[in-house]
Amino acid sequence: MVLQLARRLHMRDKSVLSRIVYLSPARDAMPDRYFSANPGDFRKPEEVADGIYMECNTSTSLKISILRALFKLYGADPSDLTIYVK
Repeated sequence: MVLQLARRLHMRDKSVLSRIVYLSPARDAMPDRYFSANPGDFRKPEEVADGIYMECNTSTSLKISILRALFKLYGADPSDLTIYVK
């Protein structure tokens, strides 16, 4: 689900993830360290689009943190997303 949301956000504005992947000098901030142009940087890389990869081997709480950070970068309201867990 996180991958699909990252893809949808990227389609909305390709400059955001491109800036993180190609222009971010320090890859230690959230969510910078979970996106890369090099799939070898991750244990379980999944392609978001256009040679941009995302680490998908993360905990649920980390996935939520990544989504919050992405929503902030894209200017999206996190309350627009509701997730129900059984």
